[in-house]
Order: sequence, then structure tokens, then C-alpha cells
Amino acid sequence: MNKILVVVDLENVTFHLFKSQDKEVDPSDVFAAAVEKIKAIGQVYGIFLFLPPHSEPKGSELLRKTPDCFMVVCPREISEGISMDTVDKTIKKFCEKVVTQMPDITHLCLFTGDKDYIPMLETLKKEGLKIMIVGGEKTSLSPKLKRVADKYPRGNKEMVFLLTP
Repeated sequence: MNKILVVVDLENVTFHLFKSQDKEVDPSDVFAAAVEKIKAIGQVYGIFLFLPPHSEPKGSELLRKTPDCFMVVCPREISEGISMDTVDKTIKKFCEKVVTQMPDITHLCLFTGDKDYIPMLETLKKEGLKIMIVGGEKTSLSPKLKRVADKYPRGNKEMVFLLTP
């Protein structure tokens, strides 16, 4: 059976989700629908939401409504007097460490549209992981990132989902 680790760059996917909608969107409903699509491929091993401190209320709401979900608040770093977001860096470290410590994980599903994750994903693919991508909406999903996703077990289509229709 496929075991899927879900990693969410929450601010990346929800920023585009709210920006692209004309009507009010409940992120937990959209998120739940995406998780159901993922479950069609295998068992969800765990869902990890990565977010900066200012997004904690949004993450807390998803955490409350989503079983097997964990929130990781990524602190900001000060470098040369500039406050910097550490979400991407923290996700990369988490994936590189956790995946090696969980040999029964077969798939990594990353919620993002950010192409900065491509080198990490390519490394994980070489280690045998299948890659799934969930983007916020079509225009926020990097075409290069989409190409990193593996194909469905039966078919020729990449395992790429969007939170918006």
C-alpha cells in the first residue's frame, strides 16, 4: 500500500487561493477535498502544515478540522537587519530528514506552487519517493514544478492537483 506524507507550504497555497476567488472560500473545505484526492492514491501518513507566525490563526483552523494534521510554525530570522521567512528552508530540512527516517513512506505530496523546491524533490525522487504536487491555482503553479511530479500508477497524467477548479 502507498503511504503518503503530506507537506503544506500553507501561506503559498492559500495566498493564491484567496487572491484568485471572487467569493468567500473556506480553506478547510478546499483542503479536505484535496486530501480526499490524495487518499485515492494511498494512505495519508501525516499532514504537516508549515507557516510563518502571522499565519498561525489560519493554520489553527485547518488543524482543528483535519485529522492527522500537525502545525509547524517557522520563526523568522534576522539577517543583516532584515527579517526573513524560514518556511521554505524549514520544509526542505524536514523533508530531507523525515523521509530518510520513515522508510515506509512511498510518496511525498507537497502543497506549493514554488519552483524553489525542485532540487529537493529531484533528490527525493532519486531516493525512490514518488512526488505529488498540489498548487493553489493554475497561474500560481510553476510549470517546472509540475514536471517534477510523478505519473499516476495507471495512466500518463502527472499527480498534480489544484485547490481551485
